[in-house]
Amino acid sequence: LEKINREEGTTILMVTHDISMVNSFRKRTIALQDGHIMADLHDGGYIE
Repeated sequence: LEKINREEGTTILMVTHDISMVNSFRKRTIALQDGHIMADLHDGGYIE
């Protein structure tokens, strides 16, 4: 997915509960809870 994103400039939308996977794609992370945005992070990954 990272290669496609980098080479094609394609946006990747991933829905997961796996924090280690989230942190491997560090461009932007939006954390949701009960349908509300709890965090909108750029280049920093996410800490639960």
